Amino acid sequence: MPVIDEVVLREAFGGGTGLVLNSPNTMEYYKTFDATRKAWNWCLHCERAYPQGSYRQVRNLQMCPYQGCDGDVVTDLWAWWKVRGGNPTYPQVPALGVQYSLRES
Repeated sequence: MPVIDEVVLREAFGGGTGLVLNSPNTMEYYKTFDATRKAWNWCLHCERAYPQGSYRQVRNLQMCPYQGCDGDVVTDLWAWWKVRGGNPTYPQVPALGVQYSLRES
């Protein structure tokens, strides 16, 4: 799992309140689906990747860590390797803040 400086993550995600970083053991997705833990996740709503264990806590919901995104990390999270599997030119390690469409243009 990548360890990225928290200052870098806060800047990439837009700061704000409720941001949880580097905490994969608290993510509901992994508890709910007993999912294999991979290093990067991807959000179906904003189409951006983020390191596993990052999310924004909004009341009782765990949301995509990017400010302004309404993606839920339980239902809208995809493993980066799955997105990349359909897009072989995408990098193995995605860049923070870059949008990656499910289908390459």
